[in-house]
Amino acid sequence: PTRSEYGALSPHGLVGTPYGWFFIGFNGVYQHQGGDSEMISREIRWFWRDSLEASQIVNGAITYDSHRDRLLVAVACRGSLTNNCTLVYDFITQQWARYSFGAHHFQTLSYPTNNPQLYWADKTAATGGVYRMEEGLVTDLGNQIHPYFTTGWLTLAEKPTSRSDLQEWFLQNRRDASGRMELTTYVDAGTTALFTDTATSTTGGYQIDRLAFPVGINGNRFRFRLRSILGDTCEVTAFGVDYAPSGVVTPR
Repeated sequence: PTRSEYGALSPHGLVGTPYGWFFIGFNGVYQHQGGDSEMISREIRWFWRDSLEASQIVNGAITYDSHRDRLLVAVACRGSLTNNCTLVYDFITQQWARYSFGAHHFQTLSYPTNNPQLYWADKTAATGGVYRMEEGLVTDLGNQIHPYFTTGWLTLAEKPTSRSDLQEWFLQNRRDASGRMELTTYVDAGTTALFTDTATSTTGGYQIDRLAFPVGINGNRFRFRLRSILGDTCEVTAFGVDYAPSGVVTPR
């Protein structure tokens, strides 16, 4: 049996799949196959802790994309009153990704063709729309779909009152010949990006990028967002930053 505190919290937060039932719980996404429910979102538990708008979880939506064998979970990020991001779980790779579009409700329809198509309804304070997820498209009716990964807030200073300077960032990845990965840096709970940089390729395949931060990027807590530039194919295996206490110069 499933304990009551791990039940579905949203009318649209429960879906059946070939892998059992999945639902949105108060602290993550759970899989139920007849016994105890198991959390499958531990890999992104930082999102539930740092970025989720808990008061809006009752409006969460979940669906199964049979064409791509993925689970889509739309929720509201902190400060939003509507679902404005979608977490995607790939059953093949067993990994999570995050998209910048939100959905109030998902639906799979066969009309007007015999091939099932995934639709989602957007709901905002000003206007709403219905969008279709199509293979190979990165925009639909002008709505861009950007996959990206955001870290939690990381304390990189020794004390709450001290600061650290960011010096370099490292990216171990594989991408095509024109692939580009964008890094956005946020500092001390700020919502406005302090710094944005792009790693570009001259040749495809496996590579390690090492890029310098400009002088003056410093703070106590940092958050980093990695995004594949629209249309590029990239796979990230490791990411890291080099930093030092403010005012201390370390050899490169």
